[in-house]
Amino acid sequence: MKTVGFMISKDYINHELIFTGFGSDGIHLLYREYTFNDMARTAFQQELVYPINSKEIRFRNYNIKVAPKLPSELTYTVMSE
Repeated sequence: MKTVGFMISKDYINHELIFTGFGSDGIHLLYREYTFNDMARTAFQQELVYPINSKEIRFRNYNIKVAPKLPSELTYTVMSE
């Protein structure tokens, strides 16, 4: 499991974009937000599915370039956040 975008500060909402696996319907990610004291904000959680052949994923301010994949891992580069 890999995460992107974690900050610890009272000025920010902490968040994670987590790769959870590949399915027959696509690439599965989970977006979660936390308060500054690490309390999960369950209302701010979203499951995301992108087409299996995606070369780029865009979500909120993220632009993520996806490389050819192995069966159980995703290789990516965060182009902007």
